[in-house]
Amino acid sequence: MERFNALGRGAQIMLVGAVLLLIDLFFPWQDFDVGGFADELGVDATFSGWRGFGGIMLGLLTIVLLAWLIVRLASVDIPLPVSTAMTGALLGTLILIFAVIKILTILGDEATIWAWIGLGLAVVIAVGSFQVVQEAGGVDQLRSEIPAVSTSTSQT
Repeated sequence: MERFNALGRGAQIMLVGAVLLLIDLFFPWQDFDVGGFADELGVDATFSGWRGFGGIMLGLLTIVLLAWLIVRLASVDIPLPVSTAMTGALLGTLILIFAVIKILTILGDEATIWAWIGLGLAVVIAVGSFQVVQEAGGVDQLRSEIPAVSTSTSQT
């Protein structure tokens, strides 16, 4: 518990949101009628949140976020070319983007409550990543990490 409390508030929010999102991905996100004879029997087909490119990317990014946060919890220092704030912001943003993509791809197939809970958890992760950025000094601090693109022209 001490190590969990040693994480910043944003990282704590991201960790809890990521654990819940990973669990939520295994519930049925899509529910649709099969049709034909199966429809008379009342048979429905469901797909979990892992179905499709958006679902697979959402799941893999959630696993990567969890692994990154667990490594931070274990106090293991892995040298990355960017700061923890940049890593958190990138992962949180990508998770939110792929959650929105996943929701948009299943709207025609009767999205279930689990899909909307998953989207809400992705928003929670994105809010946590925003808080990680604020704890690190804000967006200006992240901008200083991005190498400046040289716009000089060569003179002959």
